[in-house]
Amino acid sequence: MSFRDSLLALGSWNGPFFVPLFQTFTLHYSLFAIHYSLFTVAPFLYVQFPM
Repeated sequence: MSFRDSLLALGSWNGPFFVPLFQTFTLHYSLFAIHYSLFTVAPFLYVQFPM
């Protein structure tokens, strides 16, 4: 059972509005986490351990 199938099953259980909202929130949160790690952790690691 894939992640999308579990989201669809959860949406059919909680109503049709919940799944697009949750998918949008998950997408934005993952993009924010990727950008946050790129712009904070990567320069710090580059300064600490230069290539």
